[in-house]
Amino acid sequence: MSKTKLEIINETEVAYSDPANRAADDERCYYLSPSRKMCAVGRCMKKPEVGFFGTPLELKSRKLGIINFEQTLKSEYQGHSVYFWSDLQKFHDRSQHFNKNSISQKGLSYLEALRKQYGQ
Repeated sequence: MSKTKLEIINETEVAYSDPANRAADDERCYYLSPSRKMCAVGRCMKKPEVGFFGTPLELKSRKLGIINFEQTLKSEYQGHSVYFWSDLQKFHDRSQHFNKNSISQKGLSYLEALRKQYGQ
């Protein structure tokens, strides 16, 4: 059974309540970073590999080229639009959503907006 969008948003908040868990630096986001951290989408993938980059709308890999996004997800995360995944990823990728020790007020506001948009 697939998880709801609201369940995925809530999991994502918990996963990144400690910003040190993010798989991003000032230049790029990794679905799986060299230090084995995963981004908001990468943690939901079957086999994220170091080197994935891009967005769910344009998922690319240096090895595979453009691939079918839905097929990269674990079964419990399938069935949601790439627009949802792209919006969720924006939470992870934007440094303004985090401060040194937690999610910033802007990040909490963004999560609340996601809940309102996708929580039905």
